[in-house]
Amino acid sequence: IRDSANSVWPHFSGHLESARSKPVAELRQAPTTQRLFKEIRTLVASLGVLKVKLYETGGMTVFSTQSSQIGANYSKNPRFLKSLNGGFASQLEFREKFGAITGPLTKRWVLSSYIPVVRGRDGKLLGVAEIYRDVTVQRQDAQQNRIIRASIIGIALAVVFVFLVLIVWRSDLRLMAYHHRELNLVKNAADAEAKSLAKSQFLANMSHEMRTPLNGVLGVANILAKSRLDDRQTNLVKTIGKSGHALLALVDDVLDFSKGESDSVSYTHLTLPTKRIV
Repeated sequence: IRDSANSVWPHFSGHLESARSKPVAELRQAPTTQRLFKEIRTLVASLGVLKVKLYETGGMTVFSTQSSQIGANYSKNPRFLKSLNGGFASQLEFREKFGAITGPLTKRWVLSSYIPVVRGRDGKLLGVAEIYRDVTVQRQDAQQNRIIRASIIGIALAVVFVFLVLIVWRSDLRLMAYHHRELNLVKNAADAEAKSLAKSQFLANMSHEMRTPLNGVLGVANILAKSRLDDRQTNLVKTIGKSGHALLALVDDVLDFSKGESDSVSYTHLTLPTKRIV
């Protein structure tokens, strides 16, 4: 676009440099202005350009494809001043209405670029060209791409979130299983101890109940042994005594065994898993 503008401007530089001294109405109707309009329209037809404005070095609008803007002063426009010093400036804005070469347009994203125009043979600065381009489609594509990228990022984050939830859920299941096993071990140990205590209590009661009549039998046998008995009776009493003492020893052995078995079942001897739950 800059090269094209530079190819057109020099042919009209004399007219445009003298345009600042002409009345605006005369400048708008001048044949040279009309011819410049046709050439620029042909030049930018395939470039997607909406409007072209040319400023002389003092900032006056000496040409515009929207003729009503000819004569406007842009000498204090910061983008014009930057371009006048050899730089390039641009501005993107949304226009509800826009006066294009082809006619009025609505709701367009417009990119305006300020370009210094120089004469090719000696590089003399002749003015500044402002070129407006319609970038609505590009803007919409960029917006669509941002939406797609945001959707992809959102999906990726959702997948990561679900993955983390599954990890936590699996860990919770393993932890619950561990605690369930732990509770079962504690319950089984408590049941075993309760059964052992009940058995010990039963044997202790049975021992008491058995010792009482045994002591009576042994006491009577002892009394009989001191009585006047013949040999046969003496042997019978001794047999009763031996049998009673044997039975009493057996009761003591059963109680001792039961007590030792009961002491071996205790919470302090309960071993639980120490595997770490991840």
